[in-house]
Amino acid sequence: MLKRVRAIATQIKPHTAVFRKMRPAGTGSQRHDSKELNAFCMPGGKIMFYSGLITQLKMSDEEIAIVMGHEIAHALREHSREQVSQAIAAQTAIGIGTTLLDWARLLPISPAAFIRRLSPPSLAAATKAKPTTSASN
Repeated sequence: MLKRVRAIATQIKPHTAVFRKMRPAGTGSQRHDSKELNAFCMPGGKIMFYSGLITQLKMSDEEIAIVMGHEIAHALREHSREQVSQAIAAQTAIGIGTTLLDWARLLPISPAAFIRRLSPPSLAAATKAKPTTSASN
């Protein structure tokens, strides 16, 4: 089955150079023995096919090529790298926020006052403003 998937990848691979001049996408195909119906693209362009996808659906070579083309599109767009970058950025922001709040607890002022001091002046002024009541009751 792995030979079959790689043979299909070999036929598709030359056509990806139109979209990615530096290196063709889908630089390797792997097969994972599992009953799951799944295929996905890993960072770097490797494509993983679960054996269940092919065997349980009794996929033809053309159907495998369609799924592979879909995964190659992800590789060309580098979606997995983008997702990893977003996850790293989110984790960094959480880490910075946690550290600032930890530092705020050590200061002789409240965490809210500490955050106001770090905020732009307009935001600090807005957080100190008292709500106004409407005269038309």
